[in-house]
Amino acid sequence: MYRYPLIPINAFAHAGRVVLFPSAPERLVAHWRNAGHEMSPRVLFRTALLGLLLAVAKPATANAAQLLGYTVGKSTYAEVKASLQERGASPRDKGTSVHSGGPMLEALGRPLGVEGLQSAFMIFDARNRLAGGLLTLHKSRYDAVVQALKAKYTLVHEVQHFVGNRFAEFRADSALVTVDAPHLSFELTVLYRTPAVKASMDREAAAREANRRRVDIEQF
Repeated sequence: MYRYPLIPINAFAHAGRVVLFPSAPERLVAHWRNAGHEMSPRVLFRTALLGLLLAVAKPATANAAQLLGYTVGKSTYAEVKASLQERGASPRDKGTSVHSGGPMLEALGRPLGVEGLQSAFMIFDARNRLAGGLLTLHKSRYDAVVQALKAKYTLVHEVQHFVGNRFAEFRADSALVTVDAPHLSFELTVLYRTPAVKASMDREAAAREANRRRVDIEQF
């Protein structure tokens, strides 16, 4: 069985949206004609308009990822830092993320008004837009967190054990969101990542695993 790795609190420091476009209006018209139907100008116009609206509309289940009230891919570093200061979360600069190419912030969790939240770690891209974050909460909050995310985003995968690791992955409009509650830990993490950040972290993980295997082979 595949086991999801635990993401450490400093994961960002060391390291989509799928749009299915419907048929274009002209293809919708061609489909009707091929089926042997004649279309009046009014019906033709309505069909073309419907196809155009569907082509540009976002999926009904797509919601922009919200991290403590900040929007992934939109909220800026300056906005988030000023807001965290106003909320009494004492944000601290943590250097530059190798995964996003932008600055990082770490903040205290208790003043942010989320029950059980211990800390918040956020990263920004080279344009200073929020690119991801890692929330650390008490493990008892797992069910409440997952239910809240289910109400907003699309559930991709979930692992539920009465005793054991618990894991859930969601897809939002601008990010992937994962909830990880390891069996032998008193904490759970909620990880937000844009597709670009996830790809970078996956590449680092793959390189690290390849290096581990190489070292193992050299021992024999």
